[in-house]
Amino acid sequence: KGGSRKSMPDPNAKQSIQEMPNRYLAKILELDHSTISRYRAAAAEAGYITLFHQYEDTELPPNYLSALQASMPEESDKYIIRDDTIQRQLPDRIFSNIHLKYRRPRAP
Repeated sequence: KGGSRKSMPDPNAKQSIQEMPNRYLAKILELDHSTISRYRAAAAEAGYITLFHQYEDTELPPNYLSALQASMPEESDKYIIRDDTIQRQLPDRIFSNIHLKYRRPRAP
């Protein structure tokens, strides 16, 4: 009967942190990139995972963005203007909000 109750997360437990780009996950699961994005957004909205965006600051002024994108066309979509500098978007950090309960096997 106790299996239907939700367990409360242990505040001292280490959280599972994953950093995986959508394109890599799409390749593993053999699904479209947009499908993975929708699945991940739905899981975050339902509360199963928490997403944190990560950025690496290049310390370049915004007027260098077009030159940077032209020099690296394969990564041009990863460079954005944020906080008045050009920043490279890194894979999102994904925290799992699912906590599994350990159940001891009962003696026969």
